[in-house]
Amino acid sequence: MMTQLPLTSIFSFCFAVLIFYLVLQVVRCRRKFRVGYGDGGHDELRHAISAHSNAIETIPLALIILLISELNAVNSVLLISASVLFLLARIIHVIGLMSSLGTSFGRTYGTLASWLFIIFLALVNLFYAFQ
Repeated sequence: MMTQLPLTSIFSFCFAVLIFYLVLQVVRCRRKFRVGYGDGGHDELRHAISAHSNAIETIPLALIILLISELNAVNSVLLISASVLFLLARIIHVIGLMSSLGTSFGRTYGTLASWLFIIFLALVNLFYAFQ
């Protein structure tokens, strides 16, 4: 019997779109500045690379935890709410990072919300593991 994972499927799609957008920003900057490797000393390219790499560092772990949560039959309203907040956190993080490599609202609160999502769902899964 095949297990349906609609939430993981939907949010995987959303995050794939976000990551693809970030890849396109890196490619756009690389072509604009004619830089094949690294950032070539261009802040705009450095911001694009950083936004992409940060998403790649965070999103796969979140999706794995979401998948495990869905397999554990965690309340779907809880998972949808948490996942929407994680998606919004990643978007505001991108906005904050693309505008400044320094401290910004988006970077600070996007990062904090992302960490809280991962920690929260990891703890929920730990709870389910011992039931």
